[in-house]
Amino acid sequence: MNPFAGFFKRGPDAIQLSDWLQNMSDSFADWGFKILSGDKSSQDMLVCFRLLTTTGSAYNLLHSVPSVASQIGTVYAELRAYFECLSHLDLLRRYELPQDRDKISKLHASVSLRLEETMTSLFSQNPNIKRCLDSAIGDPYSRVFQAAIKEYILAERRSTKHNTGNLLDDNVQALSSAVQRAAGLQERDRQSVVRIMSEDTEKALHLKFLTEFDFPNCKFLDFPDFFYQ
Repeated sequence: MNPFAGFFKRGPDAIQLSDWLQNMSDSFADWGFKILSGDKSSQDMLVCFRLLTTTGSAYNLLHSVPSVASQIGTVYAELRAYFECLSHLDLLRRYELPQDRDKISKLHASVSLRLEETMTSLFSQNPNIKRCLDSAIGDPYSRVFQAAIKEYILAERRSTKHNTGNLLDDNVQALSSAVQRAAGLQERDRQSVVRIMSEDTEKALHLKFLTEFDFPNCKFLDFPDFFYQ
C-alpha cells in the first residue's frame, strides 16, 4: 500500500490557492494599468474589470472562509457570472437608448469571448490553476451564467427572500446563497460572504475600468445576428 497515494490526489489547500489567486490578481492588475494608460474605449477595460473583481473576491472569500477551497472552481464561476452581470447592469443604467441597449448586448458577447481566451491562455501556462478553475470557463460556466442572467439581471429569483426591490442588495444576497450552496457553507459562514460581497460590489462600481470606460467609442467583435439568438 502506497502511503502517499492519497496525498497526490488531494487538491491544493487554502494557502496554495491564496498564493495562486494573488499572483493572478497581480498579473491582471499589471495588464489593467496598461489598459488604463491607453485606449479607454477598448473592450479590454471590461475584460480586466471582470477578471480583477472575480479573482479579488475569490481571494477575499478564501481568507475569510477557508472551507471554500474545496469548491473554488464552482465558487469562482459564480463570482465571474455575478461580476459579468454587474458590469452589464452598470452599462444598462447609464445608457438607456434602444440602440445603446442593443450595443451593450452585442458587446457582452465579444467581451466574454475575449475573457474566455484570456483564461484559456492562463490555464495553458498554469496547469495547477486549470485543474482548480476549469469549471469557470466553457460549457460548465455557460450554464452558471444563464442562471445568473435570470437571477441578477431579470430578477427572476430562485428564492423569494431575495426580492425586496433593491436590486443590488438582493443580488448580493442571491450570490451569497449561491456560494453557500456551491461550497456547502454553514449559515454563520454565509454572513461572512454577504459582508465581503457587499463591500466588494461597492468597490467594483467605483473602479476606473467601469467609470472611465468609453462606451460610445468602443469597438468590438460584432457577430452575425444568428449568434445572438
